[in-house]
Amino acid sequence: MAGSALDSRLFQNLLERKEIRDVFADSSYTQYMMDIEAALARAQSAVGIIPSEAGQIITEAFRTATIE
Repeated sequence: MAGSALDSRLFQNLLERKEIRDVFADSSYTQYMMDIEAALARAQSAVGIIPSEAGQIITEAFRTATIE
């Protein structure tokens, strides 16, 4: 069994393309997670699970965050 997609006989050629590697880069993956969390916060604020202004505050915080 492959330990990662790079070791996989099925996916290794797919990951040789720069466009695909960029999708799975640490910075891209982290940004996707922040985008999802921001969307969740906006949805929760829209239905009253969290304070109404919190969704936008969280979204803005993730938009300006710098992850190293």
